[in-house]
Amino acid sequence: FEGHPDLLLGVWMLATKTGHWPHEVLELDVWQISFAMMCYQQADATSAQLLERLARSGSPVFPTVCIKSG
Repeated sequence: FEGHPDLLLGVWMLATKTGHWPHEVLELDVWQISFAMMCYQQADATSAQLLERLARSGSPVFPTVCIKSG
């Protein structure tokens, strides 16, 4: 994985979003990983669209910080 920080970040994001350890994500087959990544990307896009819609409607949009460990 050396030299591929984006791959490590993707594995970490999928693991944390699905409640698994990173090594468990690596045990999935290519189709399962692809489907999980598509779902993650769609959720991210939907959140961005919602924020844009709120901003256009004049509703206040405040940034928040999420601090968690582990």
